[in-house]
Amino acid sequence: MSTAIRNRRHTDEPRMIIPFRQHGSAFDSRSFADESQSRPPEHESARLTLVDFWHDRLSEIRRANLASRTIDSDLDAISAWMQYSDNIDLLSLRWNNKTQKVESLRTLRAQLQLFVRNQLNRGGISKVSINTRLRHIRAMFRTAADPIEHGLIDAVPDLGRQFTGTKSSWQLKETRLKQRHTITAEEMTRLFHATEAADDPHLWKVILLILWSYGARTEDTFFRLEWSLVDLSKMVMQFTANKTSKLQGVPLTPLIVRALLSLQSGESQAGPLFGRIPKGNWCKREGWKKGYYTTWSRDILPAGRFAVRKGPPEHKAASLTPDDVLPNVIFNHFRKTMVTELNCYSAQAGNWVAAHYMSGVSEVYYDMPTERITTAVFQREADRLPECFKTYSWERSPHEDSSLRNE
Repeated sequence: MSTAIRNRRHTDEPRMIIPFRQHGSAFDSRSFADESQSRPPEHESARLTLVDFWHDRLSEIRRANLASRTIDSDLDAISAWMQYSDNIDLLSLRWNNKTQKVESLRTLRAQLQLFVRNQLNRGGISKVSINTRLRHIRAMFRTAADPIEHGLIDAVPDLGRQFTGTKSSWQLKETRLKQRHTITAEEMTRLFHATEAADDPHLWKVILLILWSYGARTEDTFFRLEWSLVDLSKMVMQFTANKTSKLQGVPLTPLIVRALLSLQSGESQAGPLFGRIPKGNWCKREGWKKGYYTTWSRDILPAGRFAVRKGPPEHKAASLTPDDVLPNVIFNHFRKTMVTELNCYSAQAGNWVAAHYMSGVSEVYYDMPTERITTAVFQREADRLPECFKTYSWERSPHEDSSLRNE
């Protein structure tokens, strides 16, 4: 960094601040209650904290290019930084020589360690959540260290491996890892028959087939899969994932086409594939709320003799009484099952269908499946899908009076 830039960075002269404003984008409709809490009071022109840096210099460009959930995570990270660190002035650090550089890095590392230690001491904050916040804080420091765009700091600090106790100097050891659960053919067969306990059994059989085949997230499965996205001429269904904003395309098999067409009626050739199904859930105050989570935990899982984790205590206890009860199944297990099994047929085919990042692959290449991906999807269905799905009469009309679909 040139001497002129260094002098300008540490001068007391007023600096130009880019005003904070909202873009005219899809993010405008989002609630900004969390952001108002993370926004610090107006700062002096000769002071620039990491929180100021995000709001004044990063917010606009990140909102224009990143998904709303990423922005939410950014806001959560800077809100936590204000609460659990000293939120020091970046302009007060000096980088003119090696001694100053070491001292400045020591100061920033101490702030990072304070940030982590205060969260751990408070309790109730998992190491998974802390690591997520650390990833966003690290991205902000890296941008601040860019000598061309910003040049606020000369090096990116870290926690130190001695502090983290892991091979990574940026990540704490996560002691509570979720068990990786893949759904077996027996479990799929049980779930297939258990749909008879649902309000609309036929609809749920189709949902099970789609979840098993593509492992799409629930937000995408129930709210983003629409009839306009089904291209029967190309045998492809495309949608934009809510979490990543990636355009994804998955190959349609003849069985899946038959299943989807069985849902069509005069009024259902537009809009969501499965109608307008609310989320639903259990809460102590109001009990069960109608929706797909309620149907899954209240009706389908107990009927299939699966352990239940949601609902009143007596409901969860009753699910454990059968001798042949199986472990609880959640929607995310379908995603893990698809990725694991599809990768057995072709290298990273499951990652491709799930639109997981792969080296050398951009999100623009997730929209049209290649012959290799299509062949893997077809072969997995032929080899691993239980017979009950293949022999079921998908041409049968669904329940027209389903209160779940029309809620």
